[in-house]
Amino acid sequence: MSNPTPHNSADISPIEVQRSMQLQAQLRQSIAAAKGALRLDEFIQQVLYTPQSGYYSAATTIFGREGDFITAPEIAPLFAQCLARWCAAILPALSQQHIYEVGAGSGALLVEVLLALSAHDCLPAHYYIVDISPTLRAQQRARLQATAPELLARVSWLDSLPDTITGIVLANELLDAMPVRRFVRDTNAVLEQMVVLRDDQLVIENCTTHDARLLARIAAIEAQQGEPLAAGYCSEINFAAEDWLNHTAASLQHGALLLIDYGYPRSVYYHPQRRSGTLVCHHRHTVNTDPLQHIGLQDITAFVDFSAMAQVAQQAGLTLDGFTTQAHFLLDLGILNLIGARMTADPTQQLQLAGQVRRLTMPYEMGEAFKVLAVSKNLQTGVPGFGFRNRIEELIGHE
Repeated sequence: MSNPTPHNSADISPIEVQRSMQLQAQLRQSIAAAKGALRLDEFIQQVLYTPQSGYYSAATTIFGREGDFITAPEIAPLFAQCLARWCAAILPALSQQHIYEVGAGSGALLVEVLLALSAHDCLPAHYYIVDISPTLRAQQRARLQATAPELLARVSWLDSLPDTITGIVLANELLDAMPVRRFVRDTNAVLEQMVVLRDDQLVIENCTTHDARLLARIAAIEAQQGEPLAAGYCSEINFAAEDWLNHTAASLQHGALLLIDYGYPRSVYYHPQRRSGTLVCHHRHTVNTDPLQHIGLQDITAFVDFSAMAQVAQQAGLTLDGFTTQAHFLLDLGILNLIGARMTADPTQQLQLAGQVRRLTMPYEMGEAFKVLAVSKNLQTGVPGFGFRNRIEELIGHE
């Protein structure tokens, strides 16, 4: 793969072109410092998060119709209102009633959760947002100021989660944005994808690897599948997400963590037919599979191996409370009742509410691809959302 220049797209501004070229120059320096080959996860980390030039650090419009993709909070306030019900069931059982949202995006979830909790007289003592993007922080603050300025005093912004946490941690579409390593199974070896320079162009090549952690994971995957992966099989491993969860679990003293993302149990993630992996890129609501396109101007994501996340949580001493589809989670939290309470005689409003539920719950929309995993520590109350169907055994059974 080679990287086309960002000049090829008519909807990319001169400022974006300049930013992309600046980032590519930095990448060339990183490749030289890495002796000619940069691991794909290291490339993604720089492309997404380099200050002033990375996608999440510098882009002004990421979410919504004018951005590159739309998340559930932008699609439907009903999503956040269901999450508020989930929080309201847990907050009273906590010694410190705090909520931490990691990667708050446009601020849509923040605003709707706080408004719903306020309506139920169950506001947290404090709502912390963990976000490294100055641009997104400003958008989040502006959205809250415009919608619910009376709640602004309850919200603070952090660069990272604290070392000691008592409360609820919300991570909606967080793990998929963490940089992944990508491997290719050769007949007699495991290769890892690296970014190198060829004729001064950034190119992805499959290189021999001796990394013990990567090789051990692939061996475990093949043992669980009962046979070696086929020659040419390509997929991803998200050690960054696992390390984040392990660190968060060590910090969590009393509370619950909710992970919502698109992903699969391991047996499905590494199914023989999924031989091209799950990595996708989003730019202006179009999808491609080339991380070298639109460098610094497109999102790069991969599906989540929820079995790996469950294993990390268990090993860190957390309780596995539930795993299910987003559809079953929202239905269990009463999304249909929320519709009934808000329905009026206005046909336009009826269509809007019905459309929200369809986007959030239908299998061909977000209902099946998105999964929900809840884990907790020292929690004496039950965790809602998994009454319709708790599929946690699908994660435990493939460890």
